[in-house]
Amino acid sequence: MEGTNRLPMPRRRRRAKGASISSANFKFLIMCVVVITGMIVGAAIIQRGYAIYYTKGLFEDFISLRQSHGFFSVFFSSIGSVLILLIIVFISGLSAAGIPISFAALIYKGLGLGLTCGYLYLSYGFSGLLFSVVIIVPHAFISSVALILACRESSRMSMFIFSQLLPESKYYKLWNDFKLFCRRYLIILVISIISCFIDAMLSKLFINLISL
Repeated sequence: MEGTNRLPMPRRRRRAKGASISSANFKFLIMCVVVITGMIVGAAIIQRGYAIYYTKGLFEDFISLRQSHGFFSVFFSSIGSVLILLIIVFISGLSAAGIPISFAALIYKGLGLGLTCGYLYLSYGFSGLLFSVVIIVPHAFISSVALILACRESSRMSMFIFSQLLPESKYYKLWNDFKLFCRRYLIILVISIISCFIDAMLSKLFINLISL
């Protein structure tokens, strides 16, 4: 009979929505793997004795800022470092070739965290591990989640733009997708600000209590 293989409309919509959510979760998982891979590579680089002096210099600046400046100086410095990546990834989402930039940002984030934590453990042992867990990891975890969400949204937008360049593509208005893209970035920005607040708070509370 005609139409017997068609799902009822509500059910079709639920299935389509479920597929969309599954696809979004898969992209998020892939990007988590990219960050973790960057962390592993960063830690391996430090363990082999490379980039130690570079990482040491960055860490000394990190400590100096948090020991000699107030809460808001640390907070705004943390926001500055987070915003640089977010702005780059946001702009990449408005390009048809933006997906590689998003993945490069994720690798960079993972490498930085792996280098820092690897250096702390290699140089200070348990004290360095404790410092990482208490002061670095909470901010790094939340800001990494925010960056992954940003990269997922930018990759999605970039794919939409790229699809319009294909020879057989049909014209599709992207204005609504762009508005959704911006709204989601506002939420990501709020998450990033929270991570920077946590960074500044934990730094001022504990940085002088953990001896390195």
